[in-house]
Amino acid sequence: DGRENLFVSRDAKLDGTKAIRGGIPLVFPIFGPPPAGSDSTMPQHGFARRNTWKVKEGSVHDEEAHAGVTFTLDLEDASDGRGEKNLWCPSQAKTDGTACRLVCDIK
Repeated sequence: DGRENLFVSRDAKLDGTKAIRGGIPLVFPIFGPPPAGSDSTMPQHGFARRNTWKVKEGSVHDEEAHAGVTFTLDLEDASDGRGEKNLWCPSQAKTDGTACRLVCDIK
C-alpha cells in the first residue's frame, strides 16, 4: 500500500521476558555491557528497552501522508533492568533524587 512498516521478527518474545527483536532499537543509558571493572549489574544496552512505555495521551495520529505516536517512560516506572551499583539503580536514584523521563517520538 506504499506505507512504511516496522519489522518485528516472528521469533520476538512479546511477553516482556526479553527485549523485542526488531522494530526501533532503544539503547539507554548505556550501549553494550556495563564498563569493564565496574560493579554495575545493568543489562547490556541498559533498561529502556526492557520496560513498558506509555502512549502519551493525544499523540497518536494516522493520516494519509504520515502517522506517529509519542511514548514516554518515567524512571520511577522503569522496574526492569536498572541493575545495581550504577547511577540509575533504584537505591541510588532514591538517595540523590535522580528523576528522568524518556520520550520517543515516532513520526
